[in-house]
Amino acid sequence: FMVRTGTRFMFPIGGVRLGLSASDIGMVTAVQSIVDTIMSLTGGVLMDMSRKISGVPSCFIIAIAYLTVPFCKKTWQLMAASALYGFGNGLSSGLILTLGQDLAPRNARSQFLGVFRTLSEVGALLGPSTAGTLTQIASFNTSAYTMAAVSAFSGVFMLFFVRDVMRPETNAIRVQSSMAQQESASAVEVA
Repeated sequence: FMVRTGTRFMFPIGGVRLGLSASDIGMVTAVQSIVDTIMSLTGGVLMDMSRKISGVPSCFIIAIAYLTVPFCKKTWQLMAASALYGFGNGLSSGLILTLGQDLAPRNARSQFLGVFRTLSEVGALLGPSTAGTLTQIASFNTSAYTMAAVSAFSGVFMLFFVRDVMRPETNAIRVQSSMAQQESASAVEVA
């Protein structure tokens, strides 16, 4: 969540650096939200195949988006970086909570999810504050590069250290849903 909430700081401040008006900055963030929303369906389909297929590319795409922000000199460039971020973020929409559910032990699910959610919310608090602090102490570019590095590290960590767990009941629900769709398609063909 740290990398995801860092966008609340990075793109608006990137717009301020370019001298954009408040409405132009709003347009930049709107583009990000629109692309994110459009990609969430694709992200869900990919996540059903494998959590890693959704999460790993997402982390690297977000890292690339953060890396491009310091090089943006025009509004359309910042919008493109914002759209790229939205693309990556949409690919993994809901991933963190889904991973928490996947990894939660059956006998202590609520306790595990409580701690898991608390830690993810701490990460959400750290995103904008880390980006802002780094910008104040060092520079905006340092902040953007740090967020990119954290995102890339997350992708590497997920690739090598996070188990791709698919619970049997999740697979059973997917199979039942698929069978129901096939039955309804057969009924339509018969009619």
